[in-house]
Parts: sequence; C-alpha cells; structure tokens
Amino acid sequence: MKRIVLLISLMILFSTISIFAQNRTTIYGNVGVENANIRVLNTQYGTSSDVKGNYSFSIKSDKDIKLLYSCIGYQDTTIMIRHKELKKDSVNISFEMRPVYYMLPEVGISGEKVIRYREEKYVM
Repeated sequence: MKRIVLLISLMILFSTISIFAQNRTTIYGNVGVENANIRVLNTQYGTSSDVKGNYSFSIKSDKDIKLLYSCIGYQDTTIMIRHKELKKDSVNISFEMRPVYYMLPEVGISGEKVIRYREEKYVM
C-alpha cells in the first residue's frame, strides 16, 4: 500500500513539473548588430546579441511584455509581444537596428606651439 501511495505521489509530482516547464517561451531573432542589449521591460530577463546579431532567451509570462532593444550608436526600439503569442513554444523577432547620427559642433585647430619656460634651480 505504501508503494502505491509513493508511486502515485511521484507521478503527480512529475506531471506538475512537466506542466510548468511547458509554459516557457523562447524568444529569438536577429538585430543585425553585435552586442546589442535585449531586455524585457520591468523584469530581470534579458540577453545580448552575438557577433552576427543573433539572440535567444526563454521567458515565462502570463501577460503582454515589452522588449527594449538598445545599442550604442543605434536607435532604441521597443516591441510589444501579446500574451497569445507567448503561449507558443517560440517567437521570432528579427529586424535591422537603425543607426543614429549626431551633428557635432565644428572644432577649430590652430598651429601655434605653446612654449613654456622653466627656471632650473640647482641644489648644493
């Protein structure tokens, strides 16, 4: 009798673990930029893109999420993923990040040499 109770308990335990494991969604894609930061707003989840711009991470969520894509020299991009999309096993989000150009003020360069005289003092 104890074996049957133990066996049933283990079956229930492992069946609930497999149910929870199925609720995770893998978000993957390509942003075309290496070392871009990808993070889920208001959470601790996130990752960085590799040398080719590919990224991948898993998340468990029961509501809509917003992804923030950022990289130095590129425009930040926010993408919302609806809850019904997160019910799938994987979601592919690929796009090209847009570079940001800044106009810097002009810089003047002069060719004068600065001469500094130093008085030498000898100690005896």
